Amino acid sequence: MKSKLSDLASIAEITGAFAVVISLIYVGIQVNDSAGAVRSAAANDANVALQNWYLQIGLDQQTSELVYEALVSE
Repeated sequence: MKSKLSDLASIAEITGAFAVVISLIYVGIQVNDSAGAVRSAAANDANVALQNWYLQIGLDQQTSELVYEALVSE
């Protein structure tokens, strides 16, 4: 009886170790996906900010002329 209980404990310990390894792999994949989503959101925010900047330049004639003169003159 004791030998059988010890064998079952060893099997449970090995199964638990495999479960921990599999869960760590899963967490690693989730962290990688999350980092990709954060990078994508940051790129989108930068794009929106640049778009708003261009829009503000286009709406004001004086600012448009200043930017044009700055770009044309070297």
